[in-house]
Amino acid sequence: MKKKIAFTAIAGLTVLLITLHAMRFYEGSGSLRDNIIKKTVANAKLLGGTAEGLLLEESYDAIQTRLEDGAEIIDANAVVFGTEFEPDIAIVGEYDSFERVVIPADTVVYSDADFIIYQKYFEESGSALWVKVEVSYKEIIRTELRFFWLGLIGVCVMTVIIYFTLNRIVVEPILLVTHRLKGIAVGDTDLSKRLLIQSQDEMGNLGGAFDQLMQHLQVLAQNIVGTSNQISQEMTTLKASSDDVNNITMEIVRTVQEISRGASQQSEETENILRVSENVFQLAEHVFQSASEAQTVAGMVSKSAFSGRQSIEEMRNKVTTISEVNQLAVASVLELSEKSQQISTIVETIEHISRQVNLLALNAAIEAARAGEYGRGFGVVAEEIRKLAGQTDSATNQIVSIIEEIEKTSSETVEQTEEVSKKVSEGEMVIRSSSAIFENIANETDRSAGAIQSISQIASQQKEMVTKLVKMVEGIATVAESNAAGSQEVAASTEEQTASIEEIAANIQEVFYRVNELLELIGRLKS
Repeated sequence: MKKKIAFTAIAGLTVLLITLHAMRFYEGSGSLRDNIIKKTVANAKLLGGTAEGLLLEESYDAIQTRLEDGAEIIDANAVVFGTEFEPDIAIVGEYDSFERVVIPADTVVYSDADFIIYQKYFEESGSALWVKVEVSYKEIIRTELRFFWLGLIGVCVMTVIIYFTLNRIVVEPILLVTHRLKGIAVGDTDLSKRLLIQSQDEMGNLGGAFDQLMQHLQVLAQNIVGTSNQISQEMTTLKASSDDVNNITMEIVRTVQEISRGASQQSEETENILRVSENVFQLAEHVFQSASEAQTVAGMVSKSAFSGRQSIEEMRNKVTTISEVNQLAVASVLELSEKSQQISTIVETIEHISRQVNLLALNAAIEAARAGEYGRGFGVVAEEIRKLAGQTDSATNQIVSIIEEIEKTSSETVEQTEEVSKKVSEGEMVIRSSSAIFENIANETDRSAGAIQSISQIASQQKEMVTKLVKMVEGIATVAESNAAGSQEVAASTEEQTASIEEIAANIQEVFYRVNELLELIGRLKS
């Protein structure tokens, strides 16, 4: 740029100098011709007056001599004196072939770039004097050359002055801006550096605008760093919450597995009760068939009733245990739902932060675009920040989808678990009723030993009660099978929920890695 400034200054001043000298030469040429004509008029008047006097005296030789002397004195190329009838009375020098016609007036009869021919007319004698004078530009050229060389020296001096002045006022500030932008382009991201150009002209405005840009970028970088640190903290909290949810889910899985095993055992116990009830029914049939065997049947029924009562009591205890475990499962699922809502809140915070980071990256890209070619490096950094923010937003959307699936699965699990609780309560009521029935059977069997005469009536009642018992036990068996199937469904849902939570944990870990990459990228900006 310095060479361009010097070349432009030299070329401009040289053209100006040549133009001024051309104008001076043109004006000098006109003045030279005017002066030559004036001088020629005066000399022609003086010399022609002398020749006219000699003509009137008819001294023709004297005229020739006088003209020769006068031509030498006035430095004329040629002098001719004559009349209309005798145009060549006296000729001095080389007049060439120009036509000599007496014009009754003083006039310039010929003029070009090299010669001037002037005619002086004398009315008294009717004669005329022609003077041919050469127009010489040598003196003007010498004068203009002297002025040209002096002007050229002045041009050189002015060029040096302009060069150093422009170098200080224009070039140095531009070089400062260029050097700073090149430093940013190659990785010098210290945004606290300022140019501090103190001039009040356009270069000062340029430096001030650049410093304002750096100040804006510095504030922007500080905001990005603060937001990124907040994201990192939130991600750490989210990761800890994810670990807690994972642990709770594992506890739920173990609990549901225990419920499933208890339901299977309940189903087996119910089948045993059903078999016992069928035996009791067969015994009642035998009582009807053979009254003679009533005492034996009564003993068998008493034993069976006692055994059935113990089984019913044991089954009731199992059902109570299942109900308690089911309550724990409901509480665990509700706690999982609350954790999912907490994760949703954290994810909303991440989405908000991601949008803020994306907006800040867009502003950085706009500022880099305004900086033009010199802001390309920062524009690349801003684009990388925007991409990472987009990836964070995408991962967050995946987390939201998975959390919604978890909440849906949790709701279904709660409904199924509540249904299980309801069925367990119904089974418990049936078992209590069965226990009372068995108690009655035992009492009736004891009394049958002392009142064998009413064996038929008691056997009839026993048959009816055993029939009811079989129906109840069949209902309990159905409930137990449903309870086992529901427990298996709960276990399957819990396994799906565990897989979803593990996927959430993996996505959270991926987001955590992305946040660390974002922090590492932002760490390149020094504020």
